[in-house]
Amino acid sequence: MIDVRIRKLKDHEFKNAVAIVGYPSIGLVSSIASNFMSRELKLELVAGIESPDFPPYTVMQNGIPMPQMRIFSGLREPKDDEDGGIDCEDIVIVTSEFVPKVEHMYPIGIALLDWFEENNIRTVITLDGIPMFTPETYEILGAGSTENAREIMERYGIEAFNDGMIRGISGLLLYEGSLRGMDIITILGSARS
Repeated sequence: MIDVRIRKLKDHEFKNAVAIVGYPSIGLVSSIASNFMSRELKLELVAGIESPDFPPYTVMQNGIPMPQMRIFSGLREPKDDEDGGIDCEDIVIVTSEFVPKVEHMYPIGIALLDWFEENNIRTVITLDGIPMFTPETYEILGAGSTENAREIMERYGIEAFNDGMIRGISGLLLYEGSLRGMDIITILGSARS
């Protein structure tokens, strides 16, 4: 098994945080969305996921070298949460541009889940793509690791993905999160491959 570690780059006390995870998938939709959110919300880099087994490169953002897999965080603007949705003060975004090798996914997923638990992050939303065969077939589906996660999806009108496979980091976090009692929600958006 490969050595994966999460290096803290900035002290940050997470308060009632929700994490959004976006690794490359079909059409790169999850990476694009997670990078967009981290920039638009002006989140700070708080940690990096590292391994000597990862490809040897760095990501440059605004002239600053960044880890290949990055964890950003920041406070959410106060809002009236009477919609019954997810209550959170902190937003955490995990993003990357490279697809980990299959043999790296399990150690990365477990390291992330451990880090989420250590930082009291109990709700995680993963973003992933599903094939879109024609423009008319665009859809958004979701899968939840717990009954509570499925209830959150229902409140937001996200149609359940009940049968099929969810692969990669999203599938791993969904299953392992269910064993830990963590609320993991995988959002599947149609994308062109």
